[in-house]
Order: sequence, then C-alpha cells, then structure tokens
Amino acid sequence: MNFKPFLLIAMVFGISCSPGKAGEDYQKAFEAYEELLATEAETRSIFESMEQILARDTTLVIFSEELKTLSTKLEAWEEKVVAVGKETDHRDHHHPHSHQTSQSLTDTELSLLQDKLKTELDEITSEVSALVEKMMDR
Repeated sequence: MNFKPFLLIAMVFGISCSPGKAGEDYQKAFEAYEELLATEAETRSIFESMEQILARDTTLVIFSEELKTLSTKLEAWEEKVVAVGKETDHRDHHHPHSHQTSQSLTDTELSLLQDKLKTELDEITSEVSALVEKMMDR
C-alpha cells in the first residue's frame, strides 16, 4: 500500500473530533488501522513472492491468471478504502459539529463499511492462501 495518510484512513475507522471521546476513539481507530495495514501488507508480500516464483518456474504459469485476478481485487479494495477515507474526511471537515448529514455517511454506515472492508480483505487473503497451497502442491 503506497498511501499512508493516517488521519484519512483512521477516520474510516470512526474517529470523531469530539474532545471527550477523541483519545479513546483515536486509539481504537489506530489499532484497527494498524491491523488492516498489517493484513494488507502481508497479502501484498505473498503476491510479490508468488510473482517471483512464477517468473522462475514456467510450469506454474497456469496460476498467473488467478494471481492477476487477485491482484486486481486487492487494488480495487485499496481504492474503496481511499474513497471511504475521502468521504469521511469531507464529512468531518465540512460538518464538524454534525455527525449526520443527508449527503454524508452516518457513523453507523461508516462502521458497516469498515466491517465490509475488513471482510473483503479477509476473503482476498484467504483466496491468496488457497492459491499458495495450490502452487505448493505442484
């Protein structure tokens, strides 16, 4: 992942700018952000290893399409995280005292989106693991 605007991503994980809960929210958001980045980095690293293996062993070329598909899925996932981050950033900058606006995401919607993104990343990661298993069995 080559983008690291922490505040943007952290806001995806529910940071509100209210002074009372801000510290606690920040800590929770930071932990969620770190966990997500670690999972994504791990998945990305597996991709790179598989690409190197494919480059060395042409008999494994049958896996290259699956690898491309998974890589595309991961890139699409990253774009969603950025988009949600921008939406959150927009909401917090333009409506600092309102957590709910008609054209913006509510905290609940944001939380559901966060869960959905986490689930999607878990699915991609397990697909990558399954592909690694298939490659190892060859």
